[in-house]
Amino acid sequence: YPKGGNYVGLIGYADGATAKNVGVIDSYLKGNQYVGGICGAYGIQTNCYNAGTVSGSSTMVGGICGRIGTQTNCYNVGIVTGNYYVGGICGIFGTQVNCHNIGTVSGSGTYVGGICGDRGTQTNCYYLEGCGSKNSLGTSATLGEFASGKIGYLLNNDNNNAWYQDLYSDDYPLLDNTH
Repeated sequence: YPKGGNYVGLIGYADGATAKNVGVIDSYLKGNQYVGGICGAYGIQTNCYNAGTVSGSSTMVGGICGRIGTQTNCYNVGIVTGNYYVGGICGIFGTQVNCHNIGTVSGSGTYVGGICGDRGTQTNCYYLEGCGSKNSLGTSATLGEFASGKIGYLLNNDNNNAWYQDLYSDDYPLLDNTH
């Protein structure tokens, strides 16, 4: 574990750093607190996704970032587990814009969310109904709404145009223009 199991992720401590166009697949990231698929804490994550497992034995665990930071056009389809302050995109605080989560999110304590475990600002963010969220940060959507292209359309608001989806083969929007 880096720093006693804290600040675990592809990038552990990203203060002042930007991760752009990064995807993590088939991975297993495990730590104590400040655990994320892309970064453990801080920084800016743009056009990033996680399709692996992220696990924290304590607090501040997220599919993209564990604590604080700004996530824009990011998504999680992986499994995220922790105790409290657990989120599909971010564990706690931060700003999430045009993000979605269809991965399972679970926490043994409080502050578990489909987008963010607690606090922060969520703008135009969607999570799969029943993903394990215990709060209402972001907007709940059904698998049918994801598969139909509705969520992709909403994520591309204001000519964002970062999201793509082949309605014949993709169950959710992707950051891949070959779809």
